[in-house]
Amino acid sequence: MRMKGKVPRGNEQVRTPNFAISTYPLALPLSLDDLDGARVTVVGLGRSGVAAARFLLKAGARVVGFDENPATLSSRPVAALKSAG
Repeated sequence: MRMKGKVPRGNEQVRTPNFAISTYPLALPLSLDDLDGARVTVVGLGRSGVAAARFLLKAGARVVGFDENPATLSSRPVAALKSAG
């Protein structure tokens, strides 16, 4: 999708009928130490979701994962995550 017009800056938003881009700054941790004890939700437990959850667990975060596909929740990688934390 190609957007015409100016590039959003600061807290502006670009809206089209089915799509929106927000330029609000994200509050991301500055180091892995900031993740220790943090509560994190991972939505979608496919390959990238499982990888993210594994990374967050190793960093000391408290992770909750969600996926709308029941088969995904019983997969081997997700089972390994459950046993890890």
